Amino acid sequence: VDEVHYFSWNRSLSVESDTLVTRILPSFGDKHAPVQIAVIGIGFHGEQNIYSCVFGSRASVAEITSSSKLTCTTPASNDGGSVQFHVLDGDAEVPSAQRIHLEYQTRPFIISVMPTSASQYGGAMITVSLGGVHVMNNASISCRFGDSLPILGLTVKKSSQPSSSAGGRTTVQAVTASCITPIVDEGMLDLDIYISDGRHAGNVPFLFVPPISIAHISPGAGSAIGYTLVTVIGKNFRNTVELCCAFGENIVPALWISSSRIVCRPPYSDYQFVTVQVSG
Repeated sequence: VDEVHYFSWNRSLSVESDTLVTRILPSFGDKHAPVQIAVIGIGFHGEQNIYSCVFGSRASVAEITSSSKLTCTTPASNDGGSVQFHVLDGDAEVPSAQRIHLEYQTRPFIISVMPTSASQYGGAMITVSLGGVHVMNNASISCRFGDSLPILGLTVKKSSQPSSSAGGRTTVQAVTASCITPIVDEGMLDLDIYISDGRHAGNVPFLFVPPISIAHISPGAGSAIGYTLVTVIGKNFRNTVELCCAFGENIVPALWISSSRIVCRPPYSDYQFVTVQVSG
């Protein structure tokens, strides 16, 4: 009878699955700044494996987060466009479930914010215009004033401009949105603008001031052909290019005299009563 010899084994036995890359999140990078991406797949093991991410002709070291996730940072690229992505295990390429590309984009940027000040009591609507917003960003905007919670903006206008890339054509958008100011203390705050995917488009200073009030106007009536100068007496008028008077639906620039006095010239109008308002 054959003898069977047994021996002890004091190590745990593990079976490694085949390594496979399925996708990357996000699938875009910034031409001018590094972006951290997650590499999703199966079979990532760290005892003897050294992984790296390859973006076209550039590579960066990958960090193992779990057996199904790596993280790595995109290198900057002056060329832009689409580059092929793959993972190396040492010198060997890790198989991918499909051909994976990363799109290098220009960074979204602030074109304008109007107005640049508002009442500290909130409720004012400001208009934010951004450029360089890619279609995959979904083009929604949020505004954050200082440390307050982000406020989702209402997108009011989009204009698209096709641009060529190595992997085909992408669409860059200029986006205009409106945000409502919160109630805050008087003073200057940073207004930070974010895209829906969390990308930061930049910030601008925004001033919160005591609200404008009108005590009276003089004269209370004038020529319909627009020759009358109207003096407005009140409080908290600021000497800015945004200072204006509204006669009904007609808006005209205001001449600042002091924090309590401004002068406006009404536009031509048919004979009628109009409401006079001041902003800026």
